[in-house]
Amino acid sequence: MLQALVFTVHACEFVARLAILEIGSQDTRLDKLVELVRTCRFGIHDLSRLPRPGSDELPRFNMPFELGLSYGAFRFGSQRFRNMRLLVLEAEPFRHQKTVSDLAGVDPKAHGNSDERLIGCVRDFLAGHVDPRPVGSTRLVGLLSEFRAELPGLAAARGFTAAELERLEGFSDWYAIAAAWLARKASGKAAS
Repeated sequence: MLQALVFTVHACEFVARLAILEIGSQDTRLDKLVELVRTCRFGIHDLSRLPRPGSDELPRFNMPFELGLSYGAFRFGSQRFRNMRLLVLEAEPFRHQKTVSDLAGVDPKAHGNSDERLIGCVRDFLAGHVDPRPVGSTRLVGLLSEFRAELPGLAAARGFTAAELERLEGFSDWYAIAAAWLARKASGKAAS
């Protein structure tokens, strides 16, 4: 789902910025997050990655924490931060009322753990803030499918297997390949 989200952001002609792409040991992860909040006009926060009830797996609270950083900047920061726009995503409608009840009234967009619905949520959010509006979500879903079909060849041309790029450790390479592919598509050149 992270890939679908990032792909959509780029396909809508924005640049996705993520703390995991900020490679280096000079800053803590929190410092990286603060810098992203400070420099980004939009924040997209997916709260859906929680373990199933009854699971022994402990929940990760990174996304609610990151949303809190963004919301704090929005509420208490300078005028520039009050112009920040936030999209909160969730797997199911109203689930946030059980997990982060302080978000009452925020109305996260539910994607049902579906790439297609996630693409629609992100595209519609971004479309409300740009002119001209990006292509429709049906086209974006098709582009992602086309990219995924070409990924094994694109990965091999750069010395990777597609499986290596599926792991979190390979995400920055996946990101670079996807961004370059979309740039070629936008310029009308054949992607190879």
